[in-house]
Amino acid sequence: MSSHNDHQRGLLITAIGGLTLTVDIPLIRLADGEAWTILLLRTGTTLVATLIIWAVWRSLSAKAPQLIPGWSGLIVAALYGLGSIAFITGVYNTSTANLVFILAFTTMFAALLSWLFLKERPRPLTLAALALMIVGVTIIVGDSVGPDISSAT
Repeated sequence: MSSHNDHQRGLLITAIGGLTLTVDIPLIRLADGEAWTILLLRTGTTLVATLIIWAVWRSLSAKAPQLIPGWSGLIVAALYGLGSIAFITGVYNTSTANLVFILAFTTMFAALLSWLFLKERPRPLTLAALALMIVGVTIIVGDSVGPDISSAT
């Protein structure tokens, strides 16, 4: 029963995270700032919030995890930083619709990487959904890739 509760908790956390991130792109666009300024403010506030939460957790429990758990933690932090730079750059260089559908690919990459590294073979229905996702994203993003013929005249 514990794994069922953990699964439900994971789905709830994912749903809350997804709903929270849906307002991210419009807020970044409404801020009307430069990409590097927004990146500094976004990552700076994330860092401050993380340090405060970790410090409170550490003061309340001796079982709090390390802030950066070794080399793997540093690699994850570096990849998160690169992802943040790419995300903010994407917000400023493509339409919101394109960015959202490109971000939808992250679930596909998570499934493929867990298959590759964790040996978690996806179910056939998941593989079919991944194939349909590729087709859908290709259709949506396909118009914005390549030269704009209308501006050539």
